Amino acid sequence: MRFLIVFGLVVAFTTQSSIRAWNEEKLAWSDFTVVDFVDKNEDARIHLDFSSPYSYAQGILKISVLAAMDKQKSVVIEGGKTDWLLNHEQGHFDLQELIARKFRREISSTIFSHHEIESQINLLFHKYSTIAAEQHTMYDNETRHSKNRVKQIEWDERIKKELEALDDFSNTDLIIENVK
Repeated sequence: MRFLIVFGLVVAFTTQSSIRAWNEEKLAWSDFTVVDFVDKNEDARIHLDFSSPYSYAQGILKISVLAAMDKQKSVVIEGGKTDWLLNHEQGHFDLQELIARKFRREISSTIFSHHEIESQINLLFHKYSTIAAEQHTMYDNETRHSKNRVKQIEWDERIKKELEALDDFSNTDLIIENVK
């Protein structure tokens, strides 16, 4: 029921088929690797990647902000597969996408300088990496890793509402032409 978030500006995936980008389709236990042991008091753990590869040429910045899970590193014990726990892990994945949308929104409104693109992106990336870590910790603490069903439902509703409010930033690929 704990999560693991890995942050990287450019993530090189060795086994592309093990990476699942966030989309509207809900998680299934088949997206997780079955193991004998996760960690004490845990039956599952989702491994999330948050990447923002970019390129800049001729005054145009192209950047992708992707929320994804690594199915090989996301694990569950066979006896822990419950609908309630899967919903909790889905909450982590949805929360990661929510933070990615906020990151995309800020990128869209940032005025980039061609001399400082890398440092500007790095600053934003680290800002949202920190926000993600804090939000996932708060999510687990308040829901007690899915055991507090009232709080779990509150988080589910909050995340859904915020995702809908940020639907304009659901496209992972951005093109910024206002580079100065």
